[in-house]
Amino acid sequence: MPKKGYKHTEEVKKNMSEARKGKSSWNKGNHRSEEVKRKISEANKGKKATDEARKNMSEAQKGRISPMKGKTLSDEHKKKIGEAQKGTVSPMKGKTHSEESKRKMSKAKKGENNGNYGRAHSDEAKEKIGEARKGMKHTDEVKKKMSEDRKGEKSVWYGRHHSEETKEKISKANWRGGKKECRRKAALKNKNNLGFILNKKISSGIRHSLVKGGKNGRIWQSLVNYSFDELKNHLESTMPSGYTWGDIKKLHLEHIIPISAFNFDLPEHIDFKRCWALSNLRLLPKIENLKKGSKLLKPLQLCLKIAV
Repeated sequence: MPKKGYKHTEEVKKNMSEARKGKSSWNKGNHRSEEVKRKISEANKGKKATDEARKNMSEAQKGRISPMKGKTLSDEHKKKIGEAQKGTVSPMKGKTHSEESKRKMSKAKKGENNGNYGRAHSDEAKEKIGEARKGMKHTDEVKKKMSEDRKGEKSVWYGRHHSEETKEKISKANWRGGKKECRRKAALKNKNNLGFILNKKISSGIRHSLVKGGKNGRIWQSLVNYSFDELKNHLESTMPSGYTWGDIKKLHLEHIIPISAFNFDLPEHIDFKRCWALSNLRLLPKIENLKKGSKLLKPLQLCLKIAV
């Protein structure tokens, strides 16, 4: 038997590997009995690798290429693994890590100890991750648990504050490029988005037709009696000859009876409903709308607001 601490040379390891190639492992197809597993478990209980041993194991793994690199399991293989796992009970079932264990695990994976330290996902990897997560939503139960797990002392920011230097950096990043850049990218992304353009037209129109605070952060659909799809279908029926949705930027959302002819300052007023009714909205080329201005083409009976 080799002495304790004895190590095979690289040449010996290579020879042993070559000699075993093409041969089946002596324990292939064999499985440990439950009794053997229990004995191994009992024998290993309480044993901990020394810091030196951990370091050696870590060094031994460095530079090695995973045998699964560039490979994926076949559906049949996945199915077999799934079948093999059925009925087995997770060793952590019904258990939770203590706060001390969580702290130790967190500390062990921080900084240079983290497998992703100093690395960044490639654009291709980011795209794949994004595609894989599309349509995924947390259930209300999961959201509630996540919220509870981050409250009070459980929050990573509990008892901590940004330094003045950090606050200044965040402020500069937000206002000197961060938020402006995000807005620029969003505008570029949505410049040909019909839904975005129509929503913006009617939302800003309603907001400007009300006194300050009248819209009060509410979405426009909650103030009128129709949905976005109903609005789109109605406006499509008023599309000027020779124009399509591709020309939306050349068109104005026009009020047949102008806003100035109505008497309202809150969305609950009946005149607001009449002003923004579908029957009073249509699409009109910019030049025609600017020529028309606020002219009233037919008589209108207004509703008077009576102060009580």
